[in-house]
Amino acid sequence: MRALVWAQILFVLLCVGYSTVCLFQGDFQGAFLPYPILILYYIMFLQKKRRKANLSSDEPVEPEKGHALPGAPGSDGRRL
Repeated sequence: MRALVWAQILFVLLCVGYSTVCLFQGDFQGAFLPYPILILYYIMFLQKKRRKANLSSDEPVEPEKGHALPGAPGSDGRRL
């Protein structure tokens, strides 16, 4: 597990380092190349973090009330 974490940190640092070098050389297209990869990595990280937080809570999850539009079927709390 630790090796995977270090590999991910190294990958992110290499992407940022490559982007920085490309910016200093004036290669703007190459500089922005790793950013979509980093954005996808960040989105996957957030989803994993949220999933882990939802699974670790021991409280039962109840649906929130009051979000239906007035007059919509089921807005009075009855089941459809």
